[in-house]
Amino acid sequence: MVLDLPKTLLLFAVFAFGCVQAKPAPRLAQPAKVRAAYVLTYADKAEVAGVPDAVSAAISESLGARNMQPIAADIAALAQPFSRKRATADRLELLAEQATTAGEPFVLLVETTPRYYSLLSGRYRWDVDLRVTLAPTTALTQAQSQDWEITAFLDFGHQDHVDALTYSAMPIADRVARLVDQFLSGYDGAPLAQVADSAAKASASHPLAAGSAIYFVMVDRFSNGDPANDNVVDISDPHGFHGGDLQGLTSKLDWIQKLGITTVWLSPVFAMRDQKFHGHGAFHGYWVEDFGAIEPRFGGEAALAELGAALEARKMSMFLDVVLNHVAMDGQLLKDKPQWFHNLGGITDWSDPIQILTHDVHGLPDLAQENPEVAAHLLRHSLKWLDVAQPAGFRLDAVKHVPPAFWTSYNADVKAHARPGFVMLGEDLDGDPARVAQTMRTGNFDAMFDFPLHFALVDVFCGDAHPGRLASTLFADRLYPKSVGERREGLVTLLDNHDLPRILSACGNDEQRVMNALRFMLTARGTPSFTWGTESGALGLTEPDNRADMRFDEHPVGTAMRRWLKLRRETATLTDGRDVLLTLGPTSFTYARIGRKQTVIVALNTTKAPMALELPAAQWRNLETDATTDAPVAAPGVTAWIAPVRLPIPAKDLTVEFRVSGAPAGELRIVGSGPELGNWDPAQAPRAAAIKLPAGGAFAYKPVVMTPGGPVWGGGDNRYVLVQDALVDTSFADSQPRSKKPAG
Repeated sequence: MVLDLPKTLLLFAVFAFGCVQAKPAPRLAQPAKVRAAYVLTYADKAEVAGVPDAVSAAISESLGARNMQPIAADIAALAQPFSRKRATADRLELLAEQATTAGEPFVLLVETTPRYYSLLSGRYRWDVDLRVTLAPTTALTQAQSQDWEITAFLDFGHQDHVDALTYSAMPIADRVARLVDQFLSGYDGAPLAQVADSAAKASASHPLAAGSAIYFVMVDRFSNGDPANDNVVDISDPHGFHGGDLQGLTSKLDWIQKLGITTVWLSPVFAMRDQKFHGHGAFHGYWVEDFGAIEPRFGGEAALAELGAALEARKMSMFLDVVLNHVAMDGQLLKDKPQWFHNLGGITDWSDPIQILTHDVHGLPDLAQENPEVAAHLLRHSLKWLDVAQPAGFRLDAVKHVPPAFWTSYNADVKAHARPGFVMLGEDLDGDPARVAQTMRTGNFDAMFDFPLHFALVDVFCGDAHPGRLASTLFADRLYPKSVGERREGLVTLLDNHDLPRILSACGNDEQRVMNALRFMLTARGTPSFTWGTESGALGLTEPDNRADMRFDEHPVGTAMRRWLKLRRETATLTDGRDVLLTLGPTSFTYARIGRKQTVIVALNTTKAPMALELPAAQWRNLETDATTDAPVAAPGVTAWIAPVRLPIPAKDLTVEFRVSGAPAGELRIVGSGPELGNWDPAQAPRAAAIKLPAGGAFAYKPVVMTPGGPVWGGGDNRYVLVQDALVDTSFADSQPRSKKPAG
């Protein structure tokens, strides 16, 4: 029998299997001992145990192929401290103590959490959360980590966690091998000392390393360094080209570096449409016509190379903005390769997941990335710019409009070609942490822009929303893949950008509000990013006003940026501390950033009077003013205090009863943020009585009554709860003061 496969399927088979050869595993020139701990962590209790022999044997075989010799840690001896310290950083530190004593140069931590999922087609599905972390023993801050989810199907209902792990032994070993290969990439056959030294240098200069910060430049709007390449320029036209180029950016690196910036992210610099479209300007660069060439008006390849060299000389790095969803309207590629596009017209229903992936965004021809020819074209040019420009990462535009399967493959291929530590930074402009986390997980991104925190910052500091907006957003960090790290460096925070209102305009030109938003962002987890001109008081609510020319003016916001970025670099707990939420009310929110040897307290007070903080007895120092006291207070706005103490971390769930007065007849449910409250889906939310919630967790919620006519939502804005008490009283009509703008 002869199968007549569709042409596209055959092309895919050729592209996926015929042209790709497996790379041999990197192998050390001499054996290296690795202190290895393989841990079974239970989802429903604090106990830990060792993994089945099948798992450790499979991992050992993978490591042996790379000339790494695993020395198994005594899990029984580590069980008690690992049960108390569930943070990967803490466990890694305990493991390193053993490795240092034995003179072992590397530590490997494999953490597994099997969870029963459901009975499916007669088999029992388990999901295994896997986190793999590898680090030099003497430099744990240079650890590399990755998170995966593995599915196991078991035959019998009595089978348990151990059976799920045994079933998953080979996939687990495969993921461990992938991380080790990434760690050793580029060091094939190198002596051990060279590997350790090179890995340390690469990690220290990583664009998301502790203390790093990103600065976005829209090239045309920044600085004109070479008027000879201007072509047509009209600086009086807000939609026209203004002459900015790569030479101008290179000449202004002093300004950027003095702010405390470590990575410069460029707007797209590839050959692009330069004509307006229905009155809208093309100067931004996102209407790409030729991904294989640099736009001449920006200076061409030579200017890009010069910028890269100048950044490297300053120990700074560069992100390129890569647009893979679409091309420019009426571009040559659309004429030459019409079959490469979906050609289904514009999006008419933004809630339709099919249209989001296959229809045109604002008239931009939508590429069919599932076509192997398209995927190969995009990858080929991407790899070219890795070689030519040597960037430290790609900022990937409009990722929710591209199929996750493409991103998974593309991101892996790019990282396999790039230098160690290369970052794939995705843009999913969505305020829902669960959705951004899902995009990050399914697309295999290293980092995502933290739009959920951005919208919370604007709502609270510019719109007087309940501080619970911030608390519940920070608590949603648990939804992101573990690969973003304990300090969530893979969440790139922002006050504004070129698609959003400038923060000063969003705050009604109130500098004090902006200062408070800035303080909060720069004391929070993540990697901060800034948009050109924010430091100079840039204004603008909509395009093109929010994309105005750079002004190199001194401004209070710029002074505060420099101050707080310096404090962030000098205060380790601001970049590696673990968050614990402390108090939450209609006008206040405090939380702790707990480091290994000290704690930072971040306090938000929206009243006009100081607020006493109940903290352990210690000499607390105000981070900004250096004032010290035994009894710190939260002044109006945002303040941060630091002391050499460690606060306890809540570890247990708490059963909470919600009493709702004034509710209409019907089944009452509590619907809100987080999977415990249905992720805002009434059908998945629990009934109001006796809900088990994590102690110390912050949730946004509303009461909902399920009726035959559909769900009836409680009135007013979202309500917020910090889980510290077993009883919550609320009103169905409205339980809290209204904010000036919706908090949802």
